[in-house]
Amino acid sequence: MKLSKLQLAFMLLCVFPFASCAVKHEPRASTVVLSYQELGPQAAVYELIGKEWYQWNNHGGSDPNEVDDVKVVVYRNVSLEKVKEVYPVVVGKQDYRYLDYETAIKYLNKNEGEPYLEHLQATKQKVIEQLGS
Repeated sequence: MKLSKLQLAFMLLCVFPFASCAVKHEPRASTVVLSYQELGPQAAVYELIGKEWYQWNNHGGSDPNEVDDVKVVVYRNVSLEKVKEVYPVVVGKQDYRYLDYETAIKYLNKNEGEPYLEHLQATKQKVIEQLGS
C-alpha cells in the first residue's frame, strides 16, 4: 500500500505526536508520589530520604505545626534520571525525594509492624497497587 503525500503528512502531524507523548510520559506510569508523612515520621525515615524540611533550607521551621510539602517519588522500571526529569526539584516551589521500588518495599516490610508506623501497611498497599508486587 502506497501512501500519498497528504496521507503521510496527516500521519506525521496527527499520529506520531501522540505516540511520542506516550513515551514521554512513561515515567509517570512507573511511579507513585507519596507525601513524606506516608513513609513515617522524620525519626523513622530521615536516613532513607532526608529531613522533613525543604532540602534548600538549613533547618526546619520553628513552628512545629508548620510542615513543608515534601513529596517522595517511588519509582520502578525507569531510570532515576527520567524520574527527575518528570519530577524535578524546583527550589522555592517543590521538593521531591526519590526512592527506588526495592528500597521502598524493604523499608515498608521492615517497619510496617512498628506501633507508631501502622499506617505503613496502607502506604505499602498503595505502592504495590500502582507499581506491582
